[in-house]
Amino acid sequence: MCSSDLLVETDRAGLVAGYLGQTALKTKEVCERALGGVLFIDEAYSLVAERDSYGSEAIDTLLTFMENHRGEMAVVVAGYPAEMRRFIEANPGLRSRFDLTVEFPDFTVAELMAIFDGLAQRHDYDLSSGARHAVQRTITSWPRRHGFGNGREVRKLFNDVTRRHSQLLAGTRPDTRALRTLTADAVPAPVTRADERHPGYL
Repeated sequence: MCSSDLLVETDRAGLVAGYLGQTALKTKEVCERALGGVLFIDEAYSLVAERDSYGSEAIDTLLTFMENHRGEMAVVVAGYPAEMRRFIEANPGLRSRFDLTVEFPDFTVAELMAIFDGLAQRHDYDLSSGARHAVQRTITSWPRRHGFGNGREVRKLFNDVTRRHSQLLAGTRPDTRALRTLTADAVPAPVTRADERHPGYL
């Protein structure tokens, strides 16, 4: 089906234009870029809503393109399970073309820690042992309700930790080791039931 490792990632903003008629052209252009590879549509359910002519136009264009180019590309649509079920059920053409569903469970604490470690390594940071324990406590405290962001939450946490780290070093003359080492003081406190601030999506 796919002749290359080409991946084209998009979402509603990448498919829908400002005026009816333009959306079909915009959606077709995105689909054409993905020929021979994979078209990945994130939060695809955002194309389905009552009285949403723009989203409907994008879906109709996508379905027509898929029918005319069978075997020339793979199309993957992603989103929260409940919303994606409504997306698939909104159009008979969607049900017939997306017949394989893969549900991914939330990442474990260990997997989320691995993502954090990867971000730290990529940005040339080291974690002190205290920081590692603090990060794990914070991640463990996150409520796993609907909309939990998985990797996105880790990226937000990493950005928060590095920002706090910079603030802790402000006004000092740290050496390279101090600049690179994240400490427990830079890690926000675990989330409490009264402070569940971690909705999101990956």
